[in-house]
Amino acid sequence: MNQRLKEIMENPIEELTEGEKEELFNIIRETELILPVEIYFDDEVVEEIEPVMIRTYSGKIITPLFTDEEELEDKTILTMQLPTAEIVKLMEDFEVEGVVINPFNKNMLAISVNTLSQLFLPEFEEVVSELRGLLYQNSTTLGSDTELYIRTREPIGEEFIPEIPINASSNPEFRKEYPYLNILRLSKGDRIMYVGNLVDETKHPDVVIAPETEFKLIEKNGNEYIWKCMNQPFYK
Repeated sequence: MNQRLKEIMENPIEELTEGEKEELFNIIRETELILPVEIYFDDEVVEEIEPVMIRTYSGKIITPLFTDEEELEDKTILTMQLPTAEIVKLMEDFEVEGVVINPFNKNMLAISVNTLSQLFLPEFEEVVSELRGLLYQNSTTLGSDTELYIRTREPIGEEFIPEIPINASSNPEFRKEYPYLNILRLSKGDRIMYVGNLVDETKHPDVVIAPETEFKLIEKNGNEYIWKCMNQPFYK
């Protein structure tokens, strides 16, 4: 559960590319998270359910959230698994100011409730639409067959059709600490957006691939997966 979210969270948010930030917030917007709760009873009937709230030294009220049960240190606490939209409404109802996702992990992510609530405004859809427009306008048509690379902590599976823009690298050694190497084979005439001139290629992916690009798994050798781009309906 939420494996891709945890992978992105391994890097500080200030080091993420714009594509990675978009993917991060899209996943948070669409996923479910685990919320610790306190339940109050009246004559054995549930009277009220409250999120666990912690007051920081600075006086702010925050709530911990978890991507999966593996991140919970105390397995005995009561929890609810809820869509992020419902969690945001609860936070607003109880005047919680911020959340911390996976607080016991060195890769924890702190987000203000105000920022989370922005993800569910109509304007957010306009921002996503604008980003997709930029991707369409700034993509380059490949002049020859090309291989790009994505390394992951877990296998992608048998089907790979990303719903949002994804980052890839022209360097097969990028993020070599991840055990699974996905080789994406694109043909002459396929399209990508190159961002290597905008980022440090040793720290960030240098290519963005359009959403809905259809990849077919054509070969598997140990931890190496070879995919072929079959279709890019985004550009049609």
